[in-house]
Amino acid sequence: MQAFQLYKHKTIFDPILASGSPDRALVEKLKVDCIMLGHEYDAYRQRWAKADIERNWKEFRLSALTMMTAIRKSLAEQDAAVRALPERIFLDDLAFHRAATAIRRRTDDHARAGFSNPRALITSAWRPRSRI
Repeated sequence: MQAFQLYKHKTIFDPILASGSPDRALVEKLKVDCIMLGHEYDAYRQRWAKADIERNWKEFRLSALTMMTAIRKSLAEQDAAVRALPERIFLDDLAFHRAATAIRRRTDDHARAGFSNPRALITSAWRPRSRI
C-alpha cells in the first residue's frame, strides 16, 4: 500500500502539481485524500497487529471489510479522476490502472477466502504478488 502511495505521488500527483496546471486544486485534493487513506490504513494495521483477532473475530472482520471497502472506493475514485485530467500525457495510465486493479483483486481474494488466515491479512496482505 505504501509503495503504491509513493508511486502515485511521484509519478502522478507531483508532476502535475509542479506543472502549474489549472487542475492543481483537484490534484492537491487527490494527494491529500491519498495521504489520509494511508494514515487510516496504518491505524487499522496497528490496531489489529497485536490484537487477539480470534477472540474479537466479529469486530476484526467488520473492520477489515470496512477498510477494504474504503481502499477500493478511494482507488476507483482516484483512477477516474486521474483519467479525466487533460495532463494524462504525463502519466503511465496503464501502470496506475494495473496497480489499482492488483490491490482491488487482493481485497477480493481475502473477502472470498472469508479471512481464513486473519493474521496474514494484517501482516502481509498488501505485499505485491509480483512486479506490476
